[in-house]
Amino acid sequence: FFSKLTYTLKVGDAAEEITLNDCYDGTYSCEVQTGTYDLVLNEIHVQTTKGAYYIDVPPAENRDVSYLVHVKGDIHLENQSSLYIRMPYGGRLTKIIVDGSIRLTNESNIQAIYAGPSEVWYNNRWSNGASSAASVTEYTGNLLFYTPNSIEIPSGHKTVEGTFISHGSIKVAQYMNFAGQMIAKKLICGVCQQHV
Repeated sequence: FFSKLTYTLKVGDAAEEITLNDCYDGTYSCEVQTGTYDLVLNEIHVQTTKGAYYIDVPPAENRDVSYLVHVKGDIHLENQSSLYIRMPYGGRLTKIIVDGSIRLTNESNIQAIYAGPSEVWYNNRWSNGASSAASVTEYTGNLLFYTPNSIEIPSGHKTVEGTFISHGSIKVAQYMNFAGQMIAKKLICGVCQQHV
């Protein structure tokens, strides 16, 4: 290996590591210490205007045990659509490994939803749907996305929450409410429009 980068996601007292390996031939490999995936999806592509896709994260006896999702294709959100990750009360460390790229269009959101203290896990989802998305001030830092490819978040009013790690580039533009962190080989920030 040419170089080895290890990122540690820390939630409370628990720490999980994702190791990225840059190989001599320009390829990459990703080692996730947790091993097997809890959920495997082909892709997440929401085209419906104001549509939504939900990933329901089950409770765990130890909330610091991560929930691992593998998306074999892209995450692509269009037309003011949203990706919501519904978690137990207090949250649960959730890692989403994406083989493709992550692309949002104008006004598309990625947000955590935390179940209320009285909600219960039933039929693989939270009772009452745990329907209220966390604001950027309520987000507790327990969501991670990794892709070997690019992440594109164009301008437009949106809320994006999570740690985003790209082995390629991350492009972001203005008018975004963001809670989390971005780690990439190349970070490209859009230039705000200048008023003359």
